[in-house]
Amino acid sequence: MASLLNRIETEYILNFFKTEKPDLNILQDDNFFHINKDEYTLNEKAVFLKCKNIETQHKILLQIETKFFFNYKDRPFYFFAKIKKNKDFFLFDLPKEIYKHQEIREDTNMFFRLETSNGLKMQATPESSFDLKYNHKKIKQKAKANPEFSNEILEIKNRILTMIKSEKAFFSEKISSAAILKIYEMLKFDSKIKINTSLIFIDSKFILLFCSQKNADIILKSPSIKAEITFDDRKIKVSLSYNFFYEIENKNITFFTDKAKQIKTDFAGVLCLSMKKIHEEDCRFLHEFSYGSKYGLF
Repeated sequence: MASLLNRIETEYILNFFKTEKPDLNILQDDNFFHINKDEYTLNEKAVFLKCKNIETQHKILLQIETKFFFNYKDRPFYFFAKIKKNKDFFLFDLPKEIYKHQEIREDTNMFFRLETSNGLKMQATPESSFDLKYNHKKIKQKAKANPEFSNEILEIKNRILTMIKSEKAFFSEKISSAAILKIYEMLKFDSKIKINTSLIFIDSKFILLFCSQKNADIILKSPSIKAEITFDDRKIKVSLSYNFFYEIENKNITFFTDKAKQIKTDFAGVLCLSMKKIHEEDCRFLHEFSYGSKYGLF
């Protein structure tokens, strides 16, 4: 999933980074943001981000392991560094190690089952129209193509916060950037599709399902939610908690409770669930499946 470059490769890619100054995608504690090449400067040892521009749009966390993506000839690479701050700049050291991001194989068979203590049984498979993983290259393209991208993402985030407060849902984790971006993707989806209950994202902390509001309401009221996630021969059993349900209003997406019978349900959306009890090895597997990097590095 991730390949460490050798010394010669690292020197070559680092030289490209210094001379060409590619755009950066930054993933920090599960929060994503984009930095244009004109928003930073560098020297032989460090990169300097302009505080005035960055602070107005993003909350920067200092001295934590942060993942920096960039592209070379349309191939994604990344490195890790800790962001520091002086009076006028955020800064981080140039890396000594650079990784080549490798795509997850697409032939993984995956199946999701959920059961609540109040009687609901639900199952789902990934929806092929949506990338199940965190695709930073696609995010970068969306941000460049839409000048309102940042404002629209913030609007989704604020609506989620309002829903969490109104429903008084259990929410021990902060809102996942991946969850927000998946909702954005579904709101903007521009091809006609018909889908039923589907898995649209999973990592070591969150599961996103596209399902009916009726089922989401049953899950909200359940004292206990248990699930099993199957990857080929690997089975992961977890306990879950309800976070929020975000109704998707997009005329291009038609939801059916049963594809064969074509029973249409008008109210469907993204259900976000948090992992409550999961083994460390399963945590590691899900993280590396979704982000293509070693677990624990960010």
